Amino acid sequence: MLTHSGYDCTAVAGGHEALALLDSGEEFDLLVTDLLNSPMDGFSLLLRSRKDYPDIPVVMASAVHDVSVAAACIRNGAHDYLLEPFERTELLTVVRRALEHRSLNLWNREMEAKKRK
Repeated sequence: MLTHSGYDCTAVAGGHEALALLDSGEEFDLLVTDLLNSPMDGFSLLLRSRKDYPDIPVVMASAVHDVSVAAACIRNGAHDYLLEPFERTELLTVVRRALEHRSLNLWNREMEAKKRK
């Protein structure tokens, strides 16, 4: 859905591959992950990516319709939690908002750095 909407996407088989790709130094603007990945679940990937790559927003997607699980993801830094199955427009809205939020955070950091000079 994202590729067909003009986004440049890289798909990986799971959390370990996602972290290896992030660790390689390649730049990414957003991470979309399923909660129930294996062998590294999406929640573990969220925690690790927020620690090591705090500027990359994480969108969780899951068929787990449990408010406490969604709340735990958001409390631990997920930008949003998409319930599967989701509509294309819902995904695109969440992705757009996450990328805008990232851009604003980076811009704010840049402006703060300029103020300190």
